[in-house]
Amino acid sequence: MKLRAFFVLMCLLIAAPAALAEPLARDQVPEPLRPWTDWVLRGHEDQLCPMVQNPANEHRCLWPARLTLIVDETSARFVQDFRVYRDPYVMLPGDPTRWPLDVRIDGKPAAAVPHDDMPAVYLKTGSHTVEGSFAWDHMPQILPVPAETGLVSLTVDGKAIDFPNRDPSGQLWLRSATAQAAPEGLEVEVERRVVDEIPPLLVTRIELNVSGKDREV
Repeated sequence: MKLRAFFVLMCLLIAAPAALAEPLARDQVPEPLRPWTDWVLRGHEDQLCPMVQNPANEHRCLWPARLTLIVDETSARFVQDFRVYRDPYVMLPGDPTRWPLDVRIDGKPAAAVPHDDMPAVYLKTGSHTVEGSFAWDHMPQILPVPAETGLVSLTVDGKAIDFPNRDPSGQLWLRSATAQAAPEGLEVEVERRVVDEIPPLLVTRIELNVSGKDREV
């Protein structure tokens, strides 16, 4: 039984690269071995997904297309296509404080659910279009975008941003292209209060007054 299972696994792993990184179809597995396919692939399901030709020869089951994001002062809309080779959770733009609303999958209402504390939707194998919106009182400075998304088309207040500013952590800057310059300033006021108890308690209050361009201090 172990020899037969090993043979099935070798067929699936060796034949996939030979097919130009396409997954080996189940009907290509020899008939006597097909009943063993699910058992052999348990824990290795990614091996049936397309392979990226890089030194690690990674298999990727989720292929996101360009994210289109249209933003104004009080709202935003996004749309993105996905090709899915397994049934995964797909991460959406946003975070717990900027949660996507009115999410639709292929035009049908869907719910964004927390996955690793970030907004996500569950997609079935196949091609899908996911869209949604945001609502806020004031346009945020940044909006998190999943790391798997490589291309972003950004429009802010009706103006297309040719080269969106996105840092390595996945944060997409919305205001950097439109923010007006302001004098730089940084004021720090520190207040401390000692509570005479046992043990003594020191309460510190720090108030920051900051203006000017985005910067790290």
